[in-house]
Amino acid sequence: MENSIIKLKNRQLKTINNYKMKIKLYLVFTFLAFFIINSYSQQITVGTRMPQFELMDQHGEYFNSLDYINKQPMVVFFYTEDASPICTKEVLTFNENLEEFEKLGAVVIGINPATIISHRKFVVKLQIKYPILFDRNNQIQKNFRIPNVKKTKLPQRFTFIMDKKGIIQKIVHRDDNAEVHIIEALKFLKDL
Repeated sequence: MENSIIKLKNRQLKTINNYKMKIKLYLVFTFLAFFIINSYSQQITVGTRMPQFELMDQHGEYFNSLDYINKQPMVVFFYTEDASPICTKEVLTFNENLEEFEKLGAVVIGINPATIISHRKFVVKLQIKYPILFDRNNQIQKNFRIPNVKKTKLPQRFTFIMDKKGIIQKIVHRDDNAEVHIIEALKFLKDL
């Protein structure tokens, strides 16, 4: 009889310990899920520091954003793909206005996940004079918290204007009108 009571108590303790373990695991996974979702959903806003990046350009050379901090403002734009009509218009319009950006002391950088070979062909065909960077696996896009175009892994159209210190001063997000990105960037830099 006494042996049966001990066995019953042991089973009850095991059940209680299993239950406690399940609660602990549930809390850990809930916390982790909350942390992951929250960290990816936070938008980068005006006044925050630009995420640092180093990516390869269309010539196979590395471009490091830290080389420009405390030297000159930066205009970093993310576009969906090489050779699509709206993206081509955006890339060309930045190129056509490059001299004006340079007069304002700003460096212009385009970023998307197309390959270096794709970028090289695109740049040669359009005679682009500024760096187009290859964002393998969209890592920099993720660092800038840019969402994908629906049902793709391609970035939505965003432009970030940073001051010399690398602080984001303006964000432009319009997928339907590429020229607005250039107009807004130039207007803001003139007032900076």
